[in-house]
Formats: sequence, C-alpha cells, structure tokens
Amino acid sequence: MVDAGASAGGRQATLEFPNGNCAARVRAAGSDIAEDLLRDVGLADRQRPVIVVCGGAKELDNRRRRMSRASNVLGPAVLRAARAHEAAIVDGGTRSGVMRIVGEARGPGRADDDVLVGVAPRGRVSEPGGQRETEPVEPVEPVEPSEPSEPSEPLEPLEPLEPHHTHFVLADSEQWGGETELLFRVADALSDARKAVVLLSGGGNARREVLEAVRREWPIVVVRGFGGFSRTLLVADRVTRAVRWLGLARPAGWLTDRISPDLHMMIESKTISFFRGGSKALERWIAWEFADRHALKGVWRTFAAYDTQASVLQTIFRVSQMAIIAVGILATALATFHAWAARVDEDAARLLTTIAPAIVALLIALGTRRAFGKRWILLRAAAESVKTETYRYRTETGPYRTGRSRDAVLADRIAAIRAQLLATEAAGGRLSYARPGRPPALDDESLADLGAADYARHRTADQIGYYHKAVRRKIRRRNFLQWVALAVGAAGSVIAALGGEPWVALTTAVSAGAASYLATRQHEQDVLIYNQAAADLASTYDEWLATSGDLATEPVGDAVDGLLQLTGEGTLEMRGMGPVEVICDGALAVTRNSAEANGDRRTEEDAKELLVERTETILTDEVGAWARRMARVLEQEAKRQREHAATEADGAG
Repeated sequence: MVDAGASAGGRQATLEFPNGNCAARVRAAGSDIAEDLLRDVGLADRQRPVIVVCGGAKELDNRRRRMSRASNVLGPAVLRAARAHEAAIVDGGTRSGVMRIVGEARGPGRADDDVLVGVAPRGRVSEPGGQRETEPVEPVEPVEPSEPSEPSEPLEPLEPLEPHHTHFVLADSEQWGGETELLFRVADALSDARKAVVLLSGGGNARREVLEAVRREWPIVVVRGFGGFSRTLLVADRVTRAVRWLGLARPAGWLTDRISPDLHMMIESKTISFFRGGSKALERWIAWEFADRHALKGVWRTFAAYDTQASVLQTIFRVSQMAIIAVGILATALATFHAWAARVDEDAARLLTTIAPAIVALLIALGTRRAFGKRWILLRAAAESVKTETYRYRTETGPYRTGRSRDAVLADRIAAIRAQLLATEAAGGRLSYARPGRPPALDDESLADLGAADYARHRTADQIGYYHKAVRRKIRRRNFLQWVALAVGAAGSVIAALGGEPWVALTTAVSAGAASYLATRQHEQDVLIYNQAAADLASTYDEWLATSGDLATEPVGDAVDGLLQLTGEGTLEMRGMGPVEVICDGALAVTRNSAEANGDRRTEEDAKELLVERTETILTDEVGAWARRMARVLEQEAKRQREHAATEADGAG
C-alpha cells in the first residue's frame, strides 16, 4: 500500500509491502535530473560503488531449473559484494527474473544499510495495492464513430514491484526499455566512479542495457550458461574470434552482414568479459572491479598473459613431442606388419617408409622454428618472476620497504622483467592479456596487502602443499612410463624367443618412445628438486612459527647472516634470461638498520622480511634450476631428433 501521507498519484511516496518492507518511491518526469531524484528518495547523502544488474525476466521465470541455478549464483554474489564494499545495487525493480533473484537474496537477512534501487517504467508496473501507474487525463467529449471501431487489444498485465527493494525510481514511460536511459543516469549519479554491470540471460531490454553500458565504457561481466542475450553475445564473440584466427584481420564482409551494428560494437568493446562459475567467483569479479589498486591489477594481468601463453606453449610442445614419438612407432608398426604379412606391395611399402620420416622432420622443423619449448620455459619463468614481485609488493618487503613509492618500484621491476623477456624468443608471440576484467585463478586476497601470517598461509604453506601434490603426481607418471618401457621390452624378449622376430622392432620402438618421453618430462629430477624446495620451505615456515611469538627477544644478526648464506651472492643465473636479482642488498640493509635501531632485536617487520625473502629465494632458485635443466634437455632432445630424422631420411632414400 501507499502511506497516508502521499496520494496514489503523487510524485513521492513511501511504499509499504505485505512483507513489512518500506521503500521510498519517486516518479520521474522527462526533464528531471538524476541527482534531484536521488535526493527525493533520500540517497543524496553520499556516493558509493554501484552494481547494475540486468538480464532475464520472463526468460528465467518460465524455466524453473534455470531460475534455481541463477538464484544460487547471482543473488548471493551480488549481495555479498554490495555489503562488503558498501555498494548500491540498481536493477529493473520488478518481481521477475534477475530483479526477483537479487531482491529475494536480500529478503531473509535484510540490513538497514542495504541500498537496492529499482528503476522501471511507471506505465508497466503496479505499486502494492495500486493500479496502472499513469497520470490522469482530462475527459473528452465522445465522438460518434462513422464506422464500427475494431475491438481494442487487452492491456498487458502489470508487473508488480519487487517487495525487498529499498528505493524505486519510476520513469515517465509506458513501454519496457523506456527506463533504460534513466536507469543509467541514476546509477551514474549514485556512483563514486566504481561501477560494475552484471548480465545474466535477458532479451531485448537487456540488449539495450548492455549497449548503454558499452557506450559509457562501464565494465560488464556476462554470466554464461543461462541462455538469452548472454548466449547471443557469447556466440557472436566466439564467431568473431574464429574469423580472426583464420586470418581475417577484421570481422568485416560476410560477418558484418550477419551481425547487427549494435552487437558488433558490443563484441568489439574492451569492457565485456565472460564468466562461468559459482557465486564466490562472481563476487571476486565484482570485488576486482571495485578495487582501487590499478598498479597491482596491471601486474596481475601481466602475470595472466605470461601464465596463459606459457600453458598454451607447454601443451603444444608436449603434444608435438608425443606426435613425433607416435609417428615413429606407427611407422615401425606398419613396416613390421608388411614384413610379417607380406600383403603390401613394394611401392606402398616405400611410400609408408618415406611419409613417416617426412612427418617427423616436419614436426621437428616446426618446433625448432617456433621454439615452443624454449618460449614455454621463458614465459613460465617470467610469470613466476612477476608473481614474486606481487608478493614482495603486498608485504612491503625487499625493495618495497624503502621510502620510495611502492607503485613506482613495482613498475620499474616489472619493466625490467618485460625488457628481459623481449630480448628472447618469447617476443615472437602474444605477451598481453586480451580479456578485460579479472584474470582467472586468482585467490580472494590477490589485491590485498599481506601481513606475515597471511603471507605464510597464502604463499609459504600453499607452495609446500603444491610441491607435495606435484611430487605424488610425478611419481605416478614416472612409475607408469617406467613400467611401460620395462614391460614392452620384456614382451619383445618373449616374442623373440617364440619366433616372432619381425615384431621385436615394434616393441623396441614402443619401449624407446616411453623412455624418450620420460627423459623429456624429467619426472625423476623434478621429484628431487620439488622435495628439496618443499623441505626448505617447511624449515623456513617452522622457523617463522617458532620465532613469531617471541620477536622482541631474538637477535636479528644470525637470521640475516643465515639469509645471506642461503642466497649466496644475491643473484643467480636463471630462466634462460641472464642474471636476475634475487635478494636486494638494500633490503638486507634495511633489515640490519631496523635491528640496530631496536637494539639488535628482531621486530615484527624484520621477521616478515626474512620470511618473505627466504620463501621467494627458495622459489626463485627452484624455478631457475628447472629452467636451466629444461633448456639443456630441450637442446639435447632437439639434437637427438634431428640426428634420428636424418638417419630415417637416409634409410628411406
């Protein structure tokens, strides 16, 4: 109902819903300024972050299972993010689709400081206990029709306002979509410049809202898996990317004829990212957009670029290695079958023995020219270097403990890593993260500063757990490949004893292939290095736990000397990119000076300094050893493959 202090047709009113919720409502005229409308509903006190939710209404209401899944993802994520950042939520305000989901998420535990603003066309909605929201019109004299008039179409049913919203702004419109421009003006006036738009499903109205957000260059996340306009955007994006991958620089010509200009502008924008996951992941995406850590966000995007490309190159390299081995085994199998069955004529046999070496030579040449393996190593090492800088930055240790701006130091050190990388073969591929928004695989606190306890949990202990899992995984794979090589070799001996000499060559090829792949993967050496790194990290972690409770009584000199002994000269040759600084002399000097100022006693900051520097040094040393070893393995493997291909080619000739 409408309170007694305002008439049903009044500009301002307080709406009382049956669930006990009260909401301020204002009706906008065409010339109203958004700031004045917010003042009328009591929201002019301060600006805040804003989450705009748009998407499906009837598209979700008519699909129960889809509605249930959307409720589990959208509602909790948006509400938690809004409360964590004291943000306002702006949506369509009706009791359907995504608006209903967001409102009902607030329902069970309504907080007094929640701000949930619904913006709707007043001619399409009904207030609690009210009728169609139109201005009264003056009666006119009836006119006698000259011809019988056609029966008028029945009015569409009105949409009730969602009863958990806190404020409503009703646009002066009789049509859906007439409120879109006002919705974004209200959101802009309410915002402190931090904005995020969430799209889930949707139809024509959602399309207009996304287009308006793109024009305003607001960040948009499209939640996948719920159909509607979300799926339209995703398909258009995938088609455009496929066309470009095929070599067309711009999706012009036939593609432009099939995509509307508005849709084309959306997929060409740099503000739309696609998301698929649970409510926690969606909450992280919103938190990323609201975080005012631009320098650190840029560095994480650099890490994502290197990490993603390294993973792609690793997959290509390993698939190419397996293909080389598989082609060799296949050629041997065909030759063995020919010798055993004698059913292939000489021309066919010669063709088979010529094609296999040619394919192997092609794969080797492609791998050599594109340097998949070496670029993978360089990018993986660069990604780990960038990650190390983020942790030192967030703990304010090492070079970030000086009086200089942390952002400036971070920019300089990332620029140095980038310059080193650009001087290598890795510069021949993609080195930027193309997707807008939050990179995947970041934890909840990727943008937060870390104390010693947080760092020990998120970095040191987490890395120990990673090494233990990696060791178990590599031992299983190593044992499997070793058993394959031994079992096939033994089978070859049995076959030879039984008189099947033609098949011995095949068993020998399979056994050699398994041994070659095992040598390329370096499981044995990885297990040794991972165990050593995990043991060193565990010792560092245990020492920190033992000393963190008694920091004021422990001399710092021995700890610093131990760190110097651990790190050697402070640099090591790693990552195939020349000397990389590991421990900054200035950082240790800061630690010593701090100890002297505190009577040669370790302070909490000194303990954190030592924990971070030891952990990062151990990890850097492990990555450096891995990179150097893999570089040698790749060089040896490439040499062996070239010699083998040359031998096969000579035999074929």
